[in-house]
Amino acid sequence: MIDSVTIILKDFDLIKDWQKEFDGAKMIVITDRFTHRCFFPKSFAERRKKDGKYFPQLVLNHKDHELRIQISLPKFLFGTNLLEINETHLNQIHEELANELKRVGVNTTPEKNANSPLGRIDFCKNFRIPPHLGTSKQIIWKMSELGRKRSSNSRLNSFYQENNKEGTSLKF
Repeated sequence: MIDSVTIILKDFDLIKDWQKEFDGAKMIVITDRFTHRCFFPKSFAERRKKDGKYFPQLVLNHKDHELRIQISLPKFLFGTNLLEINETHLNQIHEELANELKRVGVNTTPEKNANSPLGRIDFCKNFRIPPHLGTSKQIIWKMSELGRKRSSNSRLNSFYQENNKEGTSLKF
């Protein structure tokens, strides 16, 4: 059920020689009025992607002394988000995350990762759709019409996947 989380590491001493691996920079909005220059491991993440490996999104906010780790847990553990994780996978995730972060100079422990605050949790549920209900695009479009009320927030997207197949997603 849990798809991705954003872990916030506040202990800046965990990151030694951050300039070496955190070679990308971007401005992000922290509050309505303030932006900070943040850093991320651009070259390392690109190499991992080129090798077909998943690497979490890391954003180092040097001014606030925090590292935000946005990670898709099933993709990190299984290589795909079509499978679901459960509580039995948590120790393995924290262990592998600590090892992966060490590759970019972030010296943390599985315990530190497990006890750090979460800035965001995204939930997702994958399910098989019987063919008699229509195509996935037809079902998603129909679902997008349901539950429209002032307080709801939903977004319907059409996109092309890497293999040039059309896709549709509904986020609410």
